[in-house]
Amino acid sequence: MATIKDVAKLAGVGVGTVSRYLSGSASVSSASGEKVASAMAELNYRPNSMARSLSSKRSNIIGLWVPSFSGSFHRKMLQTIERELRKRDKHIILANAEDAKTDKERIGCLDYLIERDCDGILMSCPELSVVELARIEARYPKVVFINRDIEELIDKTFCVNHYQGGRLAAEHLIELGHKEIAIVTGRMNAQDALSRHQGLLTDWPKRV
Repeated sequence: MATIKDVAKLAGVGVGTVSRYLSGSASVSSASGEKVASAMAELNYRPNSMARSLSSKRSNIIGLWVPSFSGSFHRKMLQTIERELRKRDKHIILANAEDAKTDKERIGCLDYLIERDCDGILMSCPELSVVELARIEARYPKVVFINRDIEELIDKTFCVNHYQGGRLAAEHLIELGHKEIAIVTGRMNAQDALSRHQGLLTDWPKRV
């Protein structure tokens, strides 16, 4: 089995250069990086993920907190996140808060991820209050909130435009000639459902 020393010897670089390349350091030139990558491929070298974690002081683990996997949205989101992390040689740990009934129980699911030394945590949390999310961010700064648009935490959020999605859906139905349109929505204490509902009602009364 090839070692990091074998890779360095074949690439004609030092062991330190190979180590920096594996850790993603910007100090490795593109020419040296290409030599290391070529040597790794030729030797079929696979770095030990545990050893890399120890040397970089990172776990290479990202936590994902979701309220449920019962719908297609979070299942597809999980598939995409897991695929992209795998490309970067990182792993994912899940916390499913589906059985949690209170904010305290939902936060307990977050504690599960924090205790596993994740490098960062992604939270899809449509029902937690802004106050609670601010408390989470203050306690654990390495968090990004998915599917929320929070002005107070704008640099820690990533969200699709649910309002515009609802508006476009209504516009499409109106252009088809429909006038009596029923709305089936999710729980209205969830920001995504509320935003879509507001978007649906924006132009509807004006155009039907």
